[in-house]
Amino acid sequence: MDNTYVDKLSAAQVPPKYNRNNSVDIILKDIDIQIFDLNKIIERDTLDVSLGLDESCIVEFIYKESNANGNGKDKDKDNTTIPNEYIINIDNKNNIFGFCCVSNQLPPIVLIRLLTPILSIKTCCYMTMLDLSYTIIPFPLFEVLCKTLNVLLSGYCPIKRLLLNRCGLGLKGGIELFENIYSNLYLEELFVNGNNLSDGCMNDIISYINNIPICKLRILSLGDNSLTTNSLSSLGHALKLKRNKYLHTIHIQDNCQSELNPNINMLVTGDEAADDICNAMTCNHSINTLNMNNCNLFNCIWADHLRICTNINTLYLANNQINDKGMQLLCDAIAINCSIRYCDISNNTINGKIIASSVGNMIRTNQTLRYLNISGNILNDEGWSGIGFGLGLNKSLIT
Repeated sequence: MDNTYVDKLSAAQVPPKYNRNNSVDIILKDIDIQIFDLNKIIERDTLDVSLGLDESCIVEFIYKESNANGNGKDKDKDNTTIPNEYIINIDNKNNIFGFCCVSNQLPPIVLIRLLTPILSIKTCCYMTMLDLSYTIIPFPLFEVLCKTLNVLLSGYCPIKRLLLNRCGLGLKGGIELFENIYSNLYLEELFVNGNNLSDGCMNDIISYINNIPICKLRILSLGDNSLTTNSLSSLGHALKLKRNKYLHTIHIQDNCQSELNPNINMLVTGDEAADDICNAMTCNHSINTLNMNNCNLFNCIWADHLRICTNINTLYLANNQINDKGMQLLCDAIAINCSIRYCDISNNTINGKIIASSVGNMIRTNQTLRYLNISGNILNDEGWSGIGFGLGLNKSLIT
């Protein structure tokens, strides 16, 4: 396979396909009728499609375009022209286990005609992974998707991994999505990063994850959705009260941007939300991964909760502005934590001798930490000397 294509898929964060041994990667280019089997790969500049198929599956892609004279296909093969027909015919006997479409160039009419057959209830009866990231989903197509995800309407939806990163859902689309997956007991991984869901969608998110025992969600990714401290604090309270036993990974990176509280005339940071979520983790022992990269963390008033968290093993705190006091509290807490295996505190403000000494003491004391990322911090010779002393006494760190 062409290395450029592999790099493009990696950059788009395409997840691993199910049943990899029997899968096929297809990129479309020709406007002529083509029939693809597992051994054929055709390239198209404006669309990447990846299908996980069984060995006997044959997918027929049909593109027809009439010119001004109405005498057949357009021989100029102009990619900017909207086709009159763009259809995917799939034999009902064949099973599609995974589908990935990463496109930000195709017109809405093309996306509707291309993806509607793929997202229909009949076609999705075996699909376990669906990735439409970076594709602005037209409303008619989004309605088809919601109808398929709603098991009260479709009867059965086996999709376990759903990726809708940067699809332009907005508040209205986010509310409709979570309302339709409310009764879905099959979905396990949901990624809706960069959709500007805002605080108005948080009540529907909480209602969904608290719909026990229907909700089987294990991974929830809400990064870069303009969520404020108040809405994420309410998420923390919900996790503490209901204690969803399935949810183990939460990504809330790139939220909690600083805002002015008019009542106290002070900036509200992400520390309050982190305090409520970490407090919930002391009671909810299923959560083991928390991503709070770029969440405007400063004081780390929540660090004491990490002392008694026995379940968390992965903690992302990169690209914040943690001050000296906050970093000291954080290092002291991680030093006695026995469950954290991976910690990322890169690109913060670790630059003083005292703070570097705290990091070194954390490395020396904690004998369960295996991966620590402190890159992007400005340290002097004394700082590196303290960290080096800690590394000399640590027997657990790998990187």
